Amino acid sequence: MERTILCHRLFWALVLRKPIDAQIINFTEEVAPGFPHMRKDRLHVTMGLIPDFPEDPVAPAAKVRGISDEITADPFEMIVDRLSGNGGTLALRPSRRIEGLFALRGQIVDVARRAGVALRQSFNPHITLAYRDGVPFTRTIEGFGWWVDELVLIHSLVGLTEHRILGRWPLRGRDDPQLSLF
Repeated sequence: MERTILCHRLFWALVLRKPIDAQIINFTEEVAPGFPHMRKDRLHVTMGLIPDFPEDPVAPAAKVRGISDEITADPFEMIVDRLSGNGGTLALRPSRRIEGLFALRGQIVDVARRAGVALRQSFNPHITLAYRDGVPFTRTIEGFGWWVDELVLIHSLVGLTEHRILGRWPLRGRDDPQLSLF
């Protein structure tokens, strides 16, 4: 069966790295055997989702890359310790508000608004693990934690299940000594 691009999607994300990505994949295989899993290279937390484009968004992507330089959030610890399932997905979520996460989201919203870049309004931080049918549930788990120190811009080719990384920005905060050198 030939796959085709259904649309193009741009979004800012927190991408999981080694070894946490492998640990989460192993966990997914334990809790969702037999269901289609996310690939390790696609595990992420969406931070800002731009409405879809029917064609390759070359100009909008350049604009979004440019405004991403204005984001000056501090690194933070991310902890996902709740497993939830709805009618179509299985996901990891934080059980409590993570201030650094919401501060970064606030900066993304502010930078996008000032530049006239539309964002989908909802923000429900999670990592999709698998697609499945089933009864909705939520349960606490031991969880996974990692240090978030980078924001990534992704171009998703929806329908091909392909993510292209368009840019990476370190989270250094406003008071980073490296910034004062320029």
